[in-house]
Amino acid sequence: MSKRVDLEPVRHWAEKLFDAKDKIARYKQIESEARDMILDAMGDAEEGMLDGRVVLTHEKSYQRRISIEDLRARFPEIAAQVEADTEIESLRKFKDTK
Repeated sequence: MSKRVDLEPVRHWAEKLFDAKDKIARYKQIESEARDMILDAMGDAEEGMLDGRVVLTHEKSYQRRISIEDLRARFPEIAAQVEADTEIESLRKFKDTK
């Protein structure tokens, strides 16, 4: 069983966290929709204007990355030598929480 603690002393902060996470999710959706509409309207233009001045620029860039899955499949010995575990701390809202 997991270790549990009563968060009543920090209830206010827990509620702020839940509210912030909900708002972030909503704003990410709004941002995605707005971005899609603007990029569609811009077509192949690099600059978008409002009131006669440039307010947005668009450019594509490329990144080169190593695929860890491919590295593991093709060169498992090398992957084992260079892989490192990283501790990630997460705080997730429990599903029954309103």
